[in-house]
Amino acid sequence: MAAPKKKATVDAEGGVTPCPDSLLTEMVDALIAEAGEGTAQLLGSDGLAIKIRGVLSTQCPTIDAAIGRGGVPLGRLTIIHGSEGSGKTTLALHLVAECQHQGGLALYMDKEYKLDPEYAKKVGVDTSRLIISQPSYLEKCLAIMDSAIEKVAAHRRETGVRIPMMIILDSMNAAISKDMFEGDYEDQTMASVARVYSQKLPKLISKVSQEDVALVFISQVREKIGVMFGNKEDICGGRSPKFHASLIMEIIRKGAVKGKGDEPKEGKKDTSDPIGNFCEVYVRKNQIAPPFRRAEFEIIYGKGIDYAGSLIRRAEMLGVLERKGAWIVTTEGEKLGCGLLAARETLDRNEGLRGLLAERVRCASPWFVSEA
Repeated sequence: MAAPKKKATVDAEGGVTPCPDSLLTEMVDALIAEAGEGTAQLLGSDGLAIKIRGVLSTQCPTIDAAIGRGGVPLGRLTIIHGSEGSGKTTLALHLVAECQHQGGLALYMDKEYKLDPEYAKKVGVDTSRLIISQPSYLEKCLAIMDSAIEKVAAHRRETGVRIPMMIILDSMNAAISKDMFEGDYEDQTMASVARVYSQKLPKLISKVSQEDVALVFISQVREKIGVMFGNKEDICGGRSPKFHASLIMEIIRKGAVKGKGDEPKEGKKDTSDPIGNFCEVYVRKNQIAPPFRRAEFEIIYGKGIDYAGSLIRRAEMLGVLERKGAWIVTTEGEKLGCGLLAARETLDRNEGLRGLLAERVRCASPWFVSEA
């Protein structure tokens, strides 16, 4: 007669006693022995690859708030999508500047062959430490990314130090496949690009997840053929990039920023020349925080994202700043200026006040965790 099966032990409160830790350890060791080092670990372990390894701020407080974690995640793929002139490259350069500010390195794959070094400097990029690559076709782009990640991984293994890295592909539309590059014009088809992403991207994403690498792809607008209703715009490269991306941000140009002031009076048209773009970010996909959030910001021609204006907007949302009539004041009653333009100028002139306001906004943000 077969021995009766033993049931799980029930404690005094009626709960089931969990399996012993020794059995969990043996199971993990057995899986590692079967599939190799790093293929299995407990979900709560510190070294888990799917955990967010950190973020790189976009240097725009409202965008960081829309993302929900304070910036673009390391170890993940992010896609920046939008029409021409909407500010995609500007946002990417701010990410490069932030990565360099954190002591990291950046690789910029300029497939459109039009990155402006002088503009990059004005945004805050150290161009003497920015690596530029312009490979001929997509397969070579992905191979260079793979090699760069291997170098970072080798450095980590040798020194035990993790260095943040930013890899940007600008843009997905300009990175054609090897078949398209070497073939005749009449033989070209976009299906070959989607096939390359489908074949190569899973391996690349696996390596990115192991290191402190933020992979950012920039995509121009593509229109879906035959769509009569709904959103006609799509991202280049087929379904694979969208599937593997943890964050997809769409940038939309809403209008122009005028030079005379920030808020034209009702019934009066501002005829001054534009000094920038008024833009909006829409988070279409987000696997690190709640999605479908929006953020407004300005891009000033020749300078980049208006940090002071974005900081004021975010501070008002969090209650750090408030409006009393036309005046923008702190919660202590200190006046920054009459209107948004004057408040911006105050913050631009006073670096100490700008830093203090930024710290208050950071501490009031939901993702902030005190080190104390």
